[in-house]
Amino acid sequence: MVFSKQMLLTDWHVMRVIRLIFSGAVAWMAWQDGNALLGFLSALLLLQVIMNTGCGARGCSVPRSNLRSRDPDDVEFSEIKIKSTPE
Repeated sequence: MVFSKQMLLTDWHVMRVIRLIFSGAVAWMAWQDGNALLGFLSALLLLQVIMNTGCGARGCSVPRSNLRSRDPDDVEFSEIKIKSTPE
């Protein structure tokens, strides 16, 4: 994935803002406590905000903005037959 200014400035949604706020809060706690593990968690959350990725109900992936729509009638199927074995 190539990082670009457009990726950082577009497609902001509620979950991305929540990750940004949560990352800042965790970074503040890590700095106050001197906890490196919390700092790592904060960096991971911030990376998800910057790259616009994250794990959600639809799995871990980057949102796709240009999905091509398919007509349900154009789907091809292959029939799989099971060979019967003699007993």
